Parts: sequence; structure tokens; C-alpha cells
Amino acid sequence: MNAPLSRSALLMAIRAELASRKSEEQKVEERKRLLSSHEEFTAHFFEQQQGQRFEFGPHHEVVCQTIDRVFAGEIKRLIINIPPGYSKTELAVKMFIARGFAVNPRARFIHVSYADTLALDNSLGIRDLIYSASFQDHFAVSLRADAKTKGLWKTSAGGHLRAAAAGMPITGFRAGILAEAGFTGALVVDDPLKPDDASYDDQRRFINERWHTTFKSRLAHEDVPVIVVMQRLHSDDFSGYLLRGGSGEIWDHLILPVEIKADAKYPADYTHGRPIEHGLPAGPLWKLKHTEKQIDILRRDGKTFSSQYVQDPRSSENPAFPTEHFYPYEVRPRTLNIGIIVDPSEGANTKSDRTAMAVIGIDANANKYLLDGYCHRMSLSQRWENLRTLWQRWSRMPGVRSVDVGYEKYGMQSDLSYIRERQEVDGPHFPIAEINWPKSGGHAKEDRIQRLEPDFKAARFFLPGVVFRQEEGGDCYWTGEEHGITYRRVMGKTTAQKRMEETGEGWRNAQPIKRRDENGQIYDVTAVLMDELKDFPNAVHDDMSDAVSRIYDLATVPASMAEHNEVAALNAMLTEE
Repeated sequence: MNAPLSRSALLMAIRAELASRKSEEQKVEERKRLLSSHEEFTAHFFEQQQGQRFEFGPHHEVVCQTIDRVFAGEIKRLIINIPPGYSKTELAVKMFIARGFAVNPRARFIHVSYADTLALDNSLGIRDLIYSASFQDHFAVSLRADAKTKGLWKTSAGGHLRAAAAGMPITGFRAGILAEAGFTGALVVDDPLKPDDASYDDQRRFINERWHTTFKSRLAHEDVPVIVVMQRLHSDDFSGYLLRGGSGEIWDHLILPVEIKADAKYPADYTHGRPIEHGLPAGPLWKLKHTEKQIDILRRDGKTFSSQYVQDPRSSENPAFPTEHFYPYEVRPRTLNIGIIVDPSEGANTKSDRTAMAVIGIDANANKYLLDGYCHRMSLSQRWENLRTLWQRWSRMPGVRSVDVGYEKYGMQSDLSYIRERQEVDGPHFPIAEINWPKSGGHAKEDRIQRLEPDFKAARFFLPGVVFRQEEGGDCYWTGEEHGITYRRVMGKTTAQKRMEETGEGWRNAQPIKRRDENGQIYDVTAVLMDELKDFPNAVHDDMSDAVSRIYDLATVPASMAEHNEVAALNAMLTEE
């Protein structure tokens, strides 16, 4: 006696029987319908393959309509940012590639993901769908007899799917076909960066550079579509890199956060992104997945929520460094001990990190003051020249009792011999201490920077109260507030500044730390630091904040107890004006 069929198996058997009764004319019309709409294609084949209906939410319709535009040739470069578990792989990878073979059996696809197993599982799912009776009943797509490898299989018509990890070689294969009209395939990138690797600068840079070193060269021609579908992990992840101009191309960009905000604005720094209007109502993106109460629970992990769910890594609702904890100083103490910290980069080209140099003053109460510095790409000779300039400037500054210089350990190993040589030739001679951090791994830098938080929170770390703002047309006073930083143009001397000049101590007044970068563009070191800290740990850069945090690794002691109350009174004048 045969065992009873499960509900899903019974439904599939009924659908198969109904399909067998359709006329050829009905099948032709159904093929047209399935090929003309990604929503129809997905609904039909998901149900056939899984034995249950695809639960469409409003955002699925938006994604399907966007993919329809890819097939129509309207979109050549597409980025979709969407939370995990919201069907991105099903819609933009599996069903997209399967539909692509239905449109053109000669189509050629390359698919990559952060893990080889994920890419291969997707490849197997697509191949199984094409093998299925339902697909074969609608589309004449046959696979070669040797199509048994998950990482590469081919159609009898000459199409192929090459699937691999984002960091693995994919040479020898192309996405799309040269000199053939219509849709001929695509490059499909699904979550190229592993979440655990997002904190590693080297890992992010490696994946980002794959666009130029590998992905771009795998396109048969410039009009072959590229789809990048991923959850955001970091401001400088693959999406962020492309949207800020990493590829030099304009990308149509569909942002779907877990909670739609009616007043959401497209980020100004996404200079190479073209936002796709989704028209979704304010509220949860997909209530079947996350209700408002469930979204509130997700908020508890601010870092993960802002990146993977809000799709804005810099919008943490629980920032480590709230802007209201940024405290300006107008007048620094008369007596300080100085620490100069150097965190070097490798080279001055556009792919190098920035060299960060921070000059920190420590007063009698161990309060810290950002006084000077640099943060841009430099050659080795430029690093020496700038370090020498800082040492000479601050060793001669009135009120400075001592100047200690610390060099990041790994950079010091390659730079020190040159610096010693230049000290012998040019002078001056000054000792340089090796700064080491015992921890290692992807979160080591985050841990170092996190050490700044108690001092910022307790108003024990002060920043120059004047910054240069290109947007405001010059130097500005600033105030850290709950919802950001406000600026007002400098229109004259403050009362505290005038008092310092009257007493012959104008050198104690805060000045904007204006520098020119490797391209000759003016930037402000204080503004760089504030930008990095307010977006920590997902800031695009963290070079300056990392260098500043190294003050805790340098044996610079507090200065004399004198003048502490005077400085506090003078700086209080700024808030009263």
C-alpha cells in the first residue's frame, strides 16, 4: 500500500496534471507572461520548486520591477541594499539567472559571493530549477551532459554559469556575449564581503579592488549588466566603494531599509549613485518578517542595526561617540606636555591608507587637547619632513615642557632607518619610541579607538574650537549637539582670544588645523577626526582617530597643576557668547 502524499506533494501533482491539459496556445501565452514579468516568473517557479507560494511583500514587487528594467536594458549597473532574510538571493540571483537562461539559452553568467559554498549552493539551485519538469515544459533549455560541477556548468546552446567565492580566480570566463543583441548574461555579486571580515581594512580593500583587478575584465562588453545585491556592513564596503566613485561609473541604487522613513534623504557622498524611487509607505518594510516591536528589538545592537538593517552604516542609534560629547576649546592651558604620534601608511598613491600624525597636549589634570597634525597620503620623505616640522614647532612652543614622539610599530620598522639617516644629515636629533598594541585581529583597531570614549564622555578630551569649513566659506566656530554639529562663521576675536592677545599669550588661542592633501586640496584635521568618530566604527576612514588613540600607548605624563581653573574659565566664555 502506497504512503499518502504530503500536502505539498499533492499540490505539485495536481499542478502537474493541470499543466499537462493545457493547449500549446495556452503554453505559448504562459511563456510570454513568465518572461515578461519577474514577479510572475518567481511566483510560478518558486511554487513549482518549493511546493508553496512565494509570500510577496511590497518590497518584493519593487525588486522585481527593478530587475525587469535590467532585462529591458534600461539598467546596466545596479546595487540593491536590503536586510538579510528579505529574499534578495532568491529574487536577484537564483530567479534572475534562471530567467536569463529562459530568455536566452546562450546567456553567460558569472556569480560570486563571499563564500564558495554559498555561490555553489546558489548554482546548484539554479541548475536544479532548469532541470525541473516545469521549467523544461516551458523553455527549451538543455544542459550539457557534463554539467555536473557546481562551480561551472554549460547549456547545450553555449551558455554557462561560473560560480565562485568573490576572492577566487574566475579567469577564462566572461559574463555576457560580445556582438550579440539583446540580453546575453550578467555578472551577479551577492554579499561579496563576509560580515565577520567587515572590520578588517585589508579584507574590505581586497574585495573593493576586485572590481578593477577581476570583475570588470570579466565583462564581455561594457553594457553587460552587473547586479550587486548585499546587506550593508561598513561605510567602505563594496557598495560604499562603488557609490562613492570607486568604479568611475553611475550605479542605479535601490535602498530598502527594514523600516521605511518618509523623510529619508539620499546620502550626498554617494556621488556615483542614482537612487531608485520605491514609493513604499512609511513603516516596516515587510511586516510578515519584522513588525515594529521586532524592529525595536533589533535596534539594541546599534552597529548591526544601522548597517545590515537600516542600510546606512553611519546612522547608529547608539553611537560610541555622540556629537554632544565633542567639546571645543578656545584657549589651551599655558603649560602642557606634548605627545606626537605617527601612524604611517604605505606610499602616497590613491590606494594607500592615509598617514596620520596627531599632536596631543596633556595638562595637569590629564585632560587632552588636539593641537596639530596631518592626515593624508604621504611618501616616506614627506613623512619625515612633516614629523620634523611638528617636532620643531612644538619643542619651541611657549609653555611646552616636554615632547615625546611615538611611531606605530609596524610602520616604524620600515621608516626608522631613513629617519635616522635624515636626522644625521638634516637634524634635529630626537628620540622616537615604538608604539605597540598587544592585541591583533579585525577588531584590534576598534578596541584601540574605543579607549577614547571615556575621556570624550567625561569632557576630558578637547578639540580646537575653530575649524576650516569649505562649505561655509572659511573658518568657523562649532558646537557639538545631540543631533549633530552646528557651525557659525568666525567674524572676529572672541573675548577669551582678545584677553590672551592683550596679555601677550595669543599663542594659546585655538587655531584651525588646515592642511593640504596629496592633491593640493585643503582639509581640516579636527574636522577629519570628528567625521571619523561620529561614524565609528563604520566610518569610511579611521586613520586619524586611530593615531589619536595611541596617546594612551605613549608615556607622556600630565603637566603642572597650574592654570587649570583659569583655562576652564576662559573656555567657558565661548559658551556664553
